[in-house]
Amino acid sequence: MTAASSSVTVHIPASSANLGPGFDVLGVALTLYSELTVRLSEQAQFHFRGSWDSRWDEIAAGIIRVVEDLFYRECESEPVPLAYDLDNGVPPARGLGSSAVVRAGVLKALNTLHGEPLDTTRLLELIARLEGSPDNASATMLGGLTVSGFVNGRLRYVRFPVSNALRFVALVPTGEVTTDQARSIFPKDISRDAAIGNAGRLALIVTAFAKERYELLQDLFDDVFHQPHREKHYPELRSLTAVTRAAREAGALGAYLSGSGSTMMAVTVQHPGEVGQAMEETFNRENRETGFSCKILQLQCDNNGTILTKMDS
Repeated sequence: MTAASSSVTVHIPASSANLGPGFDVLGVALTLYSELTVRLSEQAQFHFRGSWDSRWDEIAAGIIRVVEDLFYRECESEPVPLAYDLDNGVPPARGLGSSAVVRAGVLKALNTLHGEPLDTTRLLELIARLEGSPDNASATMLGGLTVSGFVNGRLRYVRFPVSNALRFVALVPTGEVTTDQARSIFPKDISRDAAIGNAGRLALIVTAFAKERYELLQDLFDDVFHQPHREKHYPELRSLTAVTRAAREAGALGAYLSGSGSTMMAVTVQHPGEVGQAMEETFNRENRETGFSCKILQLQCDNNGTILTKMDS
């Protein structure tokens, strides 16, 4: 496959998945970013810097190798040696879509580098299959609030832009939670009432975003499928109920566990500073004996998704 350019740079947003009851279905892109440059090289190279320590370097390099192999197999083409330079702004194992950021960035860059042989839907399908679900993949690639799922083996998705009036207040603990581990603790069965409750809240969340009636989001982020089990299992998450309650009492529309965690996310249209302060104070009080600390990020929705910022011929 002939390269259409010698180097491309892409800008990739973090994402927050599930939003409570929308397990593996809902995702929202956030104003927290990584930047990836991919260029033709005499040999494969990987350069990483940013929001992780060196133990994640080999994991990231492995993710890139898998994505690269998949792309060239999909295009039925021989790979070319490439250098990857990732400036990472998304902390790993925090429920902010860090693996989807790397996968989306690599696929977007490779596709652009080689003249866009794959369309957006196919790129999304490839990322989603590598991720195991389409929620982070769709939000990171498309931006906005996304609803996505596989229907008869093909990915279907809808995207809604989100107003800057809606704020996402992220409490990011020092403790890490990996997705594979977090999925292993789910119950095998869920009651009919619980399923109906989650489905109803999911439908109402989608309607509120579609109509930009954000006041309708009040108290819709509760979940009975994954959040209670993760909260009980992980010491990092045992303040989840207290933190989400504190966020609501401080004026948030609601709060939820972002992805697999450990980040806890509040959604609000007013007083984001007070909401963040209430969350942080509650987390610190609940974790006096655990040794976990946290930081607060004041974010908005990114409506652009993964975009090309530079291309050299």
